[in-house]
Amino acid sequence: MVAPDEEFGELILQIYRGSRVAPFAQFRDHALDIIKPALDFDTAKWGAGIHDKHGTFISSVHLYQLPPSMLEDYAKAVVTYNYAAARITAQLGRTVCIPWDDPEACREQNAAQRAYQFKYGILHLLSTALPDPALGLYHFLSLYRADPARPWTEAARQLKERLFPHLIEALMQARCLHMKKERGAEQGYAIADRTLSIANATPLFRNLVLLEWPRWNGDQMPPAVRAAWSEGKRLCYRGKQVVISMEPDQQLVHLMARRCNALDLLSMRELIVARLFARGLEHKDVAKEAGVSPHTVRNQIKMIYTKLGVSNKTELVACLADLS
Repeated sequence: MVAPDEEFGELILQIYRGSRVAPFAQFRDHALDIIKPALDFDTAKWGAGIHDKHGTFISSVHLYQLPPSMLEDYAKAVVTYNYAAARITAQLGRTVCIPWDDPEACREQNAAQRAYQFKYGILHLLSTALPDPALGLYHFLSLYRADPARPWTEAARQLKERLFPHLIEALMQARCLHMKKERGAEQGYAIADRTLSIANATPLFRNLVLLEWPRWNGDQMPPAVRAAWSEGKRLCYRGKQVVISMEPDQQLVHLMARRCNALDLLSMRELIVARLFARGLEHKDVAKEAGVSPHTVRNQIKMIYTKLGVSNKTELVACLADLS
């Protein structure tokens, strides 16, 4: 089961390649499809959570070949203590094997959890929880086998332990691509709850927010950002100094902040016209696509040139390529 270096390297290449070619919403399934032949699992659960002195809180979960009812039934089966989660979070960074006949699993007080495992065919568990200090979270991936006669081996444990950091890094890369990170723009990153109270943020994120709001206390996003978020239509706040994008992820919100650039000076209509004109369309064709008159297009292009500091279409094309 321990993959030779050449075979392991090919798996890694496929995973990272997937971060570029697979849509972000499908990346986890795509990556699990890649590693399934090597680890021969039936189902999986991939997510993120917070583990501190108050306990473990799962903030987001992706199910692979498992029904959504699994999450609903979990709360009924595990009221207070999850022996498997306790063992996994006690060994962050190390892959843990827990067989269906584990002595602790067979204890009377874990009968409901054991019945839950049989119901969903998650008898043999192979799980890794990896801390992410920068985000204040831990990532986890649990692989399951349903057949009692197919326990995990030490070789499988070692292979998963080697693979998981690469899966997380590829996931982060896929997220950055999904959020269309601007070339050349430094970005700060933060994690918040659904009220936009900050759980963790990079120093750059905090510094960028302070550019816009010098008196910000760092605990909750400023009212203007929360207002944009609460509207439900805009997942981006554009200020005088910074642009802050927001992406919901179940109970979490991922935030990215960057400095404003020249394109941020354009209105949405101006940006549409600029891109259409830069594609080579004539004024009348741009007008038709944008739903305005040719006269309006001419005036908008003049304003676009002024705002971007360009004087012709060639310079406009170059400006859009640099900043998009």
